[in-house]
Amino acid sequence: MKKLRNGLVVGLLSFTLVFVSCEGPEGPAGPAGAAGPAGQAGQEGPTGPSGADGAQGIPGEDGNANVQTVVFDVSDQTGNAFISLLAPQLTQKVLEEDVILVYLRYANNMPYEWILASGPGRNTDHLLSSILIEGEVLIQFSGGANVNFSGDYDRAKLVIIKASAVTTGKTILDYNDYYGAMEHYGLNY
Repeated sequence: MKKLRNGLVVGLLSFTLVFVSCEGPEGPAGPAGAAGPAGQAGQEGPTGPSGADGAQGIPGEDGNANVQTVVFDVSDQTGNAFISLLAPQLTQKVLEEDVILVYLRYANNMPYEWILASGPGRNTDHLLSSILIEGEVLIQFSGGANVNFSGDYDRAKLVIIKASAVTTGKTILDYNDYYGAMEHYGLNY
């Protein structure tokens, strides 16, 4: 009987194992669990190859590399006919080929006001004219009874625009407008 009982137990265990180990259809997925903690960042990968060069951009406007300015302190000038300013920059070639402008700045004005040294002066009772000769700028005063240089102006500015920077048909520029001319050529006031 002992053998029978042992045989029955072994048979029952074998049957249970066979019955329990059978696979049936898979059930639906359970709900997602909570997110775990973030891991450490990995090492940075190698740099990839350079990309192709882009298309050529639109050419920009010409700069002011060919514009030269010379500022003179004329606050101590006196006289009532003309003043002379030495300007070795005015060579014969510059006089023949380049654009040359001369401006005067009113003294004691805030903000400073510059005028083209060719036309009415600070007081409309006199006229200014610039005479350019090799190595020198002459600023002449003519007109009314109160023509006097001293005290009216404190700075003169000579602007030389090289011929390569001057183009035709591109813009119409009023050289009487000091600030407009300085901005057009990218110069400081």
